[in-house]
Amino acid sequence: MDKFAKTVIHLNTSLRSAYIALYKVEQERLTYCKSTILGCGDEYEVGSVFEGIPKSVCGDVDFMKILPTFPVVVWQSQTNGRTQRPGRVIAELNPSEPAYLRLMAIDRSCLHKDFINHIDDNGYLMTNTFMDSFMSTDDDNIMNPNLIVSRKSGPSLEGSFCEKYYDFIQKVDTVFCLKCESWPPNSTDYITRKRPSNWPSPELIKDVSNLDCFVVPIGQLNSASKNTEWRLSFSLAEKELIHNMNECFANCMYALKAVKQKHIVGICDSDKPTPFCSYFIKTACLWMCETLHTDDNIMNLIRSVLDWLIESYNSRKLPHYFISGQNLIGHLSKAQCEKVKEKLMEVKTDIWVMVISSVDFVNFAKFDSTPNKKPINEQTNITPMDYLCDELKIQRYDNLEDMSNHPWARVDLEQYVSEICPGGNIYRCAIYNPCWKWTENVLSLIFFNINYFSINVKTHQCSKILEFPGEIVLPFVKNIEKIAPQECGEMLKTQLYRMLGNMYVYLLIYLQKYCRQCQNLTPYRQKPLDYYKLGYEMVYIDGRSDGGIGGLALIVQYHYLFGNYEELKTLLAECKPELIKLKENNDDFMNNLHSININQDKHSYLVQSAWEIDKGLHQLLKSKPTFGLAVMDPVVFVFYVMAKVYIREGELENASAIVKEIEVCLKRIRNKEEVSEFTKSMIKLIENEILEKK
Repeated sequence: MDKFAKTVIHLNTSLRSAYIALYKVEQERLTYCKSTILGCGDEYEVGSVFEGIPKSVCGDVDFMKILPTFPVVVWQSQTNGRTQRPGRVIAELNPSEPAYLRLMAIDRSCLHKDFINHIDDNGYLMTNTFMDSFMSTDDDNIMNPNLIVSRKSGPSLEGSFCEKYYDFIQKVDTVFCLKCESWPPNSTDYITRKRPSNWPSPELIKDVSNLDCFVVPIGQLNSASKNTEWRLSFSLAEKELIHNMNECFANCMYALKAVKQKHIVGICDSDKPTPFCSYFIKTACLWMCETLHTDDNIMNLIRSVLDWLIESYNSRKLPHYFISGQNLIGHLSKAQCEKVKEKLMEVKTDIWVMVISSVDFVNFAKFDSTPNKKPINEQTNITPMDYLCDELKIQRYDNLEDMSNHPWARVDLEQYVSEICPGGNIYRCAIYNPCWKWTENVLSLIFFNINYFSINVKTHQCSKILEFPGEIVLPFVKNIEKIAPQECGEMLKTQLYRMLGNMYVYLLIYLQKYCRQCQNLTPYRQKPLDYYKLGYEMVYIDGRSDGGIGGLALIVQYHYLFGNYEELKTLLAECKPELIKLKENNDDFMNNLHSININQDKHSYLVQSAWEIDKGLHQLLKSKPTFGLAVMDPVVFVFYVMAKVYIREGELENASAIVKEIEVCLKRIRNKEEVSEFTKSMIKLIENEILEKK
């Protein structure tokens, strides 16, 4: 049973390392654009999503924001006898609540004018007015214009990010905070304390302690001075530690957060702050990482973390991970602690069913080959135990103990594990689409970074522009074995090379047309071809290969977009016989090829510029409702370019023959509606051009 649970949890978190790598690069891009280029302050991605916990148990995306006008927090011991330093406020720690402090502005003239109204008569910086000032601002440097702020919640502003082009709504929590000049004096225990498991390592502790520490605008709920109290935040340190946490502990954290979301969400919801939250699970797992050596049995680890939490609520003491003198539940009454403890004990008693019914196990049903089978969320009156028995095709039982005694239950469980474990059919299906999503997200870091690109074009920093794609993507390629599931590594590496080649094509064409200061582009003209050759052949998860047709199509695309017709004629003449043979002899081959995607988003003038060479296709892209997204079969695309070259040379009969080849391809394409529809449009474009020439 525990092995079954471990495998299900692992499948849910199998892309954790890939997403962590993605978020790290995204943070670097965010920092560079917001701070270095735009000069609008620092912004940090924090919280569960950016720590690598699947979004199914997170929901909100969290950001910490520091504007250039914000003062920096210094500790009294660091003032060196000076009463005040420009742009600084002095922190006064609370001895009884050491994670909380007040901020003294001795000389108001040393602070930005925006902060004068946030200082009370005693010279302390107020949290309530500080928060209120961001609720109705129209300053684009402070809040994204697409971000609608709804209400205050603790130290954060809850809102929704409405992306009008992509038609989605994402819940966002933004915390405006102040940066500390260094970690507080009362954090030295974290650096020096003994750790039975030897985690984190001395090197990791050093790295973590060099990260920024913040104060956020929230005081103790029942404190008489709560409107002038701020709380220490070590969000960046927490994120780095969790990124380097052993996989088993990270999976344990995910499972417990899923259980909380499903089964513990109702504990004292009316109480603020809540008596039990996800942050306490994170804290417990961090402490247990220091205490326990890795246990390969994740269910044992989950039980141990629950025991730690139960004991914490029993003693009414849950220590802060970085400031161990701060009791995170010290404000709770005995009755509140008892209620949480009872619920945690109830969860532990039936932990196996609790975990299985909470993690994203139910979604595996969509990969089942049984005709017309509905996922559990589309069925009615189905309990987790009912569903599990249905999946294993055994009679239904009311509880786990009864099912465990079934003579065939163990055999059926082992069979299911073999399917969902790495290498199994369901596993391969489950990670295939997320892998492509991962590469698309990497591409978005360079492809839609409009602020960076626009500013550098205006300042004629062409060398920076042309180095940027490689700086972003090549670290992913180099570390692909560490950041991607083992079965996907080579496939993702191939896709990254192909995307990198595309980006250089679009950049070079745009700069060549519109940036007079960037005329010396010759050293970079070979880059796309070099990357296409590195990503020439794609080998898929199941061992199939595209035979290099994907790489060939991109090389054809390169010469077509640059107008290299002599090179095109030679290349197409060489590949035509093999292409026709390939199409005729492999009925399933084309249906399994990875498509060529052209995404001409309304912001993407790079793509528009490149495809202006083909007026018909360019107009077709602009007319498409889905953001100009074209999905083309690579074989069809090569034939399309071949027909265009024939038309240009006046060989209309040859062009008409190629149309017939594309029509045969169309019959080969099944279960790819977007590809089929765009192929029909491409056929129409060629036929119209032939008629015009006649």
